[in-house]
Amino acid sequence: MELPINMIVIIAVAVLVLTVIAAFFTGALSQGVNTIVVENAFQKGCQLAKTVHSCSITSFTVSGYRQTVKGIQEDPEGLGVQFDVICGLKGATGQACLRLCGCAA
Repeated sequence: MELPINMIVIIAVAVLVLTVIAAFFTGALSQGVNTIVVENAFQKGCQLAKTVHSCSITSFTVSGYRQTVKGIQEDPEGLGVQFDVICGLKGATGQACLRLCGCAA
């Protein structure tokens, strides 16, 4: 017994849709968004490190964000996130983080 072409196409589309829905709920599609938020927070923190703190410290708060289980997210009313935490999400700490900002630390 053979399946008609229309039935095969419908089954293939249904499998594709279910795969995309599963990826959405597991967070596979939303990881890129968090990367953008981390990069924006890092750039804001670097600007503060250079202008306000003269490239000397990384233990200050970057406002407009809040820490979550998966990283950080934008939150204008949040308490802010320590720049050390943001640097850690980028894979750097202390002086290495300041060097990523362009400081001669």
